[in-house]
Amino acid sequence: MASSTTTSVTVRLRNEHVGVIDELVRLGVFESRGDAVRFMSSPIYEMFSTAWNSNSKKAALGVRIKREREVMGKLNQLIKALDEDFKLEGGLAPA
Repeated sequence: MASSTTTSVTVRLRNEHVGVIDELVRLGVFESRGDAVRFMSSPIYEMFSTAWNSNSKKAALGVRIKREREVMGKLNQLIKALDEDFKLEGGLAPA
C-alpha cells in the first residue's frame, strides 16, 4: 500500500551492488532491498539536508557521527550473520 509520507523512486544500481544488497537481505541484516537502500542512503541525505538547512558543516558532522553509530550497529549485525551463516555451511569460525 502506498504511503502518504514516502515516494517511490527508481534508481539504477550496479549489478554487483545489487548482489551485495541481496546477500544482506538473505542474511537478515535488512528486510528488503528497499530497506537496505533507504538505510544506506539516509546518512548521506541527512548530512546534506542538515548542511543545507543550517548552513553549517559542524551541524552536518554531528548528524554524520550520530548516523555512523547506527551504521556500525548494522555492520555488527552483518558480522554476526556472516559468522552464523559460515557455521551453518560447516566451515570453521573466522578468527
